[in-house]
Amino acid sequence: MTRKYASVLLLMGTVMAVYANSLNNTFQYDDRHSIVENPHIRTLENVGDYFLKPSLFSRDSDKAMYRPLLLVTFALNYAWGQYEVISYHWVNMALHALCCILVWLILQELGYPICMALLGGLWFAVHPVCSEPVNYISSRSELLAALGVLGSFWFYQLARRSSRCWPWVASVALFVLGLLSKSVAIVLPALLLCSDFSRGHLERRSFRRYLPYGLVALGYLLLVRGFVHKAVFAQPVRPLDIQLGTQLKALSYYAKLLFMPVDLSVHHAFSESGLDAPATLASLLLVISLMICFACCGKSHRGVFLGLGWVALTLAPTFVVPLNVLVNEHRLYLPLVGAIILLSGLERLERIPGLSWGTMLVVGLLGILVIQRNAVWKNELTLWSEAARQAPGEVRPYVYMGNYLRENGAPEKALELYREALQLEPKLVAARNNLGNAYRQLQR
Repeated sequence: MTRKYASVLLLMGTVMAVYANSLNNTFQYDDRHSIVENPHIRTLENVGDYFLKPSLFSRDSDKAMYRPLLLVTFALNYAWGQYEVISYHWVNMALHALCCILVWLILQELGYPICMALLGGLWFAVHPVCSEPVNYISSRSELLAALGVLGSFWFYQLARRSSRCWPWVASVALFVLGLLSKSVAIVLPALLLCSDFSRGHLERRSFRRYLPYGLVALGYLLLVRGFVHKAVFAQPVRPLDIQLGTQLKALSYYAKLLFMPVDLSVHHAFSESGLDAPATLASLLLVISLMICFACCGKSHRGVFLGLGWVALTLAPTFVVPLNVLVNEHRLYLPLVGAIILLSGLERLERIPGLSWGTMLVVGLLGILVIQRNAVWKNELTLWSEAARQAPGEVRPYVYMGNYLRENGAPEKALELYREALQLEPKLVAARNNLGNAYRQLQR
C-alpha cells in the first residue's frame, strides 16, 4: 500500500474511531424545526423547490434560510432511513472525514513536510471543537460549507501549477456548492488572495484568476440580499457597537477554545459588551499584537502569515452579521484549519525530538476528549445538563431540560426546572409558556 492511501485510511479510521460512540445520539434542539417536524424534507419531489423557496428550510416560515444543498442532504437522509438518526450521523462523520483529508492535501500543496501535513490532518480529525458540527445534525451546514471551501481552495492550488482547465472548473463549482450550504463560504476569495500573497504570487495581472470567484460571490449576495438587509440593517439583533464589542471580546475566548479545548458547552456563559468594556479592550490589544505579528512575518514565515489570515478571515462574518447566539463552537470549524496551518508551519517543528511519540500522545488525549464530548451529546437532557453545570446562572439550559422531561413523561420534574428558570429571569416567555404546557399535561 502506498503512503498516500495509508494516510487516507488512517484519517478515515481515526474519525470513525473517535466518533463511533456518537452514532445513536438523538436529534437535538434546532433539529426539531429543521428536520424532525419539517414536512418539506420528507419527499424528494421538493428538491427543486429548495433552490427557489428559502421558507422550506424549516417547519416555521419565519426561520427561513437559503441553504438548499443542506436540505437536499436531509431529504436524501429521510429517503434512506426516514428518522433513523444513525443514518444522519453517518453522513456527518463522512463529511468530517472528507474535510480532514482535504486539510492533509492542502498542507501538502502548501509545501509542508509530509509528516507535518499528516499530523495537521490528524489534529483536525480529533480536535474537540469539531464535535459540535459532527454531533449536531443541523450543523451539517458547517461541514458542507467547509467541504466546499477546502475543496475549492485545494483545486485552486492544483490549478495554479497546471495547464488544464478542469481544476479551475472544479474549484469554482465547489465554491458554489459551499455557498449553497451556508453563507460563511463567502470568505473563499479572500482566502485565495491571502494564500497567493503569502507565497509571493500576487501580481496585478493575476487578479483575473479571482474574477470567477468574485462573480459567484456577487451573484450569491444578490440572491440573498433580502436576508442580509434584514439581519444587518433592517432588524439587527443588537446595535453595531455592541455587536463589534461582543465579537472582539469573543476572539480571545475563541483562541482559548482552539488551543485549550476543555469545558466545551452547547451554551457558553458569554455576555454582550460594548467597545469600551475592559474585556473588549484587552481582546483588542490581543488582536493588534497578532496583526503586528501578521505584518512582520510576511514571506519569511508563510505558514504563520497564512494561518493568522485564515483565522481572521473565517471569523470576519461574525462581526458583520449579528446572530442570536453570541458564541458557539461550530463557528470555529473553518478557523481551526487556519490554526493548524499556523502550527504545522512553525519553522523546524518537525525536527523537535520526541515529536513522534508526543504527537501520538496529543492525538490520543484529544481523541479521548472527543469521545467524552460525544457522550454529552447523547440526548437533550445530557447536553443541557452539562451546560447548566458549567453555567448555572444561565436560564436557557433549564428551559431545554424541562422541555425534554415534559415530553418524556416527567412533567413534575419539568415544573421544577421551569421555576428555576423563572427565578433567574421572571419574565422569560419561553419558561412561562412551557410551564403552562406542563400544568396542562398534569391537568392542573
